[in-house]
Amino acid sequence: MNSKILATDAARPARRHGGCILAARMGSASLATRAVERESTHKLTEAESSFRNAKLRHLALIVYKTLADAASKGAFFVITVAAARQLTPRAFGVFALGTTLGWMLSVLTDFGMQMHVARAVASRPEGARAVLRRWWRLRVLTSVTGLVVLVAVLAIARVNRSLAIPVTLLAIVYLVTGLVEFINYYYRGLSRSDLESTLTLWQRGGAMVLGVAVLYWRPDVNLLAAALLLPAAASLAWSLRFVTKIDGGTAGPPLGMMSRNRTPFPSRRAITHVGAGRPPTSGVASARGSGSVPSG
Repeated sequence: MNSKILATDAARPARRHGGCILAARMGSASLATRAVERESTHKLTEAESSFRNAKLRHLALIVYKTLADAASKGAFFVITVAAARQLTPRAFGVFALGTTLGWMLSVLTDFGMQMHVARAVASRPEGARAVLRRWWRLRVLTSVTGLVVLVAVLAIARVNRSLAIPVTLLAIVYLVTGLVEFINYYYRGLSRSDLESTLTLWQRGGAMVLGVAVLYWRPDVNLLAAALLLPAAASLAWSLRFVTKIDGGTAGPPLGMMSRNRTPFPSRRAITHVGAGRPPTSGVASARGSGSVPSG
């Protein structure tokens, strides 16, 4: 009888500890289930991060974009001041008329297409290239149509060639710049405003250097328009070549910055996978630069 009591008493602690282990396992399974549910509800994309460096990256891009826009306005101000000092009053008036008409023509031929492209690309990055291809043709068509209308109006009005030629050249400058701006909005939709800012700095900086050099070498409004056209055409050619290598799925990290999914810290998705008892198929793999992590 005593041996049965002792055996029963010895088995009670084992059952009690077994219940604790079972409760701990159930609690761990419940936490893993809730983690998976949270992941499915608040899922991060491959480029997103839950750490502060993402906010710092956004701040750096905003500052860079602000500085690029300020430098762009400053470059055109320098060109305007140099033109006012070097050109004759009539030539400067032609320059002012041509830039005004060119800007108005660029705005009218856009019809808000660049804003639509930016929104469409941001909402569906996987179809970014198809969106650009479809709207690019229409944007080029409207630009050519606007230029043809301007030339026709100048011809019908029998405008003097000394006025018609520089006005047409300056209109072409703004139309080409408008096409560059159209592609810049595509970059903006892909969260690559760094490309837009860099391209703006190079274009406006080149225009300022060439424009001021031409004005002090031979003050002529036609030569000035040609000097402004060269950087715009070069920017458009580079952007057209580069845009074929980038889309919503292959957009690399910003220039001079590390991509958020290549930080040495694990992402929230990786932590969630570990909590659920599954190997992380992203986060750690992307941090190491490999394609996958073997599931053991």
